[in-house]
Amino acid sequence: MSGTTRVLVLRMKARWWDEIASGSKSVELRLQTEYWRKRLIGREYDEIHLWKGYPPKSETQFLLKRKWVSVVECEIVHEEFGPEPVKVFSIDVSEPV
Repeated sequence: MSGTTRVLVLRMKARWWDEIASGSKSVELRLQTEYWRKRLIGREYDEIHLWKGYPPKSETQFLLKRKWVSVVECEIVHEEFGPEPVKVFSIDVSEPV
């Protein structure tokens, strides 16, 4: 690969970040909004950088790096989004870099 590494940066709540770090969560969810559609659909990345909150970049203990694998559109019910079904992007974050 030549050129700059293409990185998708995702900021996360501690609970979800901790679950990914422990291996108990393998996907990250984002609501299907125009904002996320522009960043995910038809795009390819080399890596996903998952940050626990908004720490300074020097505090890399709050950074998980994952390979870009895929994104899938689906409809789910999830506690984070309320009791009604919502459409989300499900981003695979299962493979460490």
